[in-house]
Parts: sequence; C-alpha cells; structure tokens
Amino acid sequence: MQAQTVSEQQEYFVALFDLTNFGSFYKSSSPQSVLAVLQEFSELSVKAVEKFGGRVIKFSNDSGIAAFPSDKVDQGVKAMIHLKTEIDQWAQKKIPASRLAMNGHVGPAAIGALGNNSLEIVGEAVSMVYSMGKKQFVISPQTFRKLTPETRKEFHKYTPPIVYRLS
Repeated sequence: MQAQTVSEQQEYFVALFDLTNFGSFYKSSSPQSVLAVLQEFSELSVKAVEKFGGRVIKFSNDSGIAAFPSDKVDQGVKAMIHLKTEIDQWAQKKIPASRLAMNGHVGPAAIGALGNNSLEIVGEAVSMVYSMGKKQFVISPQTFRKLTPETRKEFHKYTPPIVYRLS
C-alpha cells in the first residue's frame, strides 16, 4: 500500500452541515430520487463553500464536513450562512420540512487522503462539531471570538453550554 499524504496539524474553521428531517424523504422516495437530490445538495454545497475559500472534505448521505483555513473564519461562517439560505430555499421544493443545520468550531485538525483517495479530517475541531448537537445552526465561542463585528451581529448567545445561534 502506498503511503498517503497527510497535512500537518493546523487550525481550521470546521463546519459540519446536514439536512434535517431527511429520513422521512429517504424512506418515502426511490433510491434514484434520493441519489438525484443528494447530487444536487452536494453540488450546491461545494459551490458555496469554494466560493468563500473553503473546501468540502467529504459527504455522508445528507451531511457534509467542510474546512476553512484559520485566516478565513469569517468567510467560512458567511459561507455557511449563504449555504443555509440557499439550501433552505432549495429544500422547500425538494424535501418538505427540511432545512440546513450546521455546527462550526475553530480548532486544530489534520486533513489527508485515505486508501481510496477520499479525504478525511480529524482532530479536536472535528470532535467538537460532532459533540455540539444537531438540528440547529450554531458556532462555538472560539469561532464567535474570531468573527468581525458585522458577522457577530448575525448570532445571539445561548447558554448552557455557550454557543451562538444564527438569529
């Protein structure tokens, strides 16, 4: 087996995003319909993330994980707000009662290719976004502190635990 390239650990804004209430659509639709919807979802997601300087690392059905360099935290949060607006409008037509949820955190992680050349991201930032719950649009205090005052206005503090929800 050939050795895989691994990035050095560095700080990223990591965003875990997924479609809420996707299960009922999945169960009531043909596999071809589900796949077509997931293809559209992934295309819209990649386009929005790349537009703001990030990279979608991978998808798993109705969820994805994206990373932005630590100097692009504000752009990363704006990308996810943009993606939420776009996906929520798109989902009204494709997946009734669905919307985009997102958890975002800034912290250390490493990105590398696995044996099948798919990308993977691991580290504290990834663990944190998976532990923040689901079905909302939240960022960690570490992320909030790195935002510009203009972007901070989009969020309000929620405790406990402290996270910032999109208003």
